[in-house]
Amino acid sequence: MRGLIASVLVALVSFYVLAGGGAAGRRPSIVLVPVGVVGKPSLRALAADFRQKLRVNVQVSAPVAIPADAYDGSRHQYVGDKLMAQVEHAYPRGVVIGITTRDIYMTQRSFRFVFSLRDARAAVVSTARMDPTFYGLPSDDELLTPRLAKMTAQSIGVRALGRHESSNPRSVLYTPILSLNDLDYMTEDFAPHPYSTVKRAWLARMGSACDAGGAQKTSLRAVPVHTTNDLLSVFGKRLDIEKSLFSTFQSLRPARGDRALVAKLRSSFSASVSLDEATFASLSASWDATRFKQWGAQSGAINAGLFVTALRLGSRPCAGYFTS
Repeated sequence: MRGLIASVLVALVSFYVLAGGGAAGRRPSIVLVPVGVVGKPSLRALAADFRQKLRVNVQVSAPVAIPADAYDGSRHQYVGDKLMAQVEHAYPRGVVIGITTRDIYMTQRSFRFVFSLRDARAAVVSTARMDPTFYGLPSDDELLTPRLAKMTAQSIGVRALGRHESSNPRSVLYTPILSLNDLDYMTEDFAPHPYSTVKRAWLARMGSACDAGGAQKTSLRAVPVHTTNDLLSVFGKRLDIEKSLFSTFQSLRPARGDRALVAKLRSSFSASVSLDEATFASLSASWDATRFKQWGAQSGAINAGLFVTALRLGSRPCAGYFTS
């Protein structure tokens, strides 16, 4: 008899879970809908990640077409409100989030563009200005994917999970997001945990080193440059500053969760130092204005990536260094 009762209880519990009972089951389903063609990042991988991290039912559905009247030729952008209306019309129930590669704006606000907009149950997220290629930089899926994940998670949190917008700039619920700087500085967590001792030490040491390096680079701008020799002298001093800072980067142990990003930062910084060393040696041997111009473009692209990686690690001083 006891065995029979136990079997019945197990069956009932199993049915309850499969039917969506319990606190997790009461959470609404969320549908991700491509608006137009969306290649990368993979929305199915994104949905699977949300199912694991947020314990919500996120599915990817069939794409919807971009409305013919959604394009605003005067702005060379798409009206985000019309894309969202299209998504809501196609999926009239539940929480639905459209994902588009098109550059969008919203009619109710005077922003030049928006990463996303939402109403009571729907949202549209645009990857256009999240994509480094929009700015003429190399494609970087490792950067684009978390940007999309953050903006989508924010809409899921607010519209499906009852979360409130946050004033914590490291929270994925942070608002207002006015630039990529804000988006990159955010984590993917609703309520980020306090930094570990190792993380705090890394940020403090790197922040101090980057502040010092930035001040040294700023002082070089006051050095008069009248000849190519003057320029090379400044170049050499700038290179010494970079090599010293890079040495500090190499010597510090990152927090466990930051290892991949710190490795990316070190690799890019190493490439920057190598480029500067090679260029300095070449120009010292024989000045070449074209080579110097090419170096400027290459260096700018690398530093743009370093700036973003520093922000993602939570170091605004180091982000500032790479743009100084």
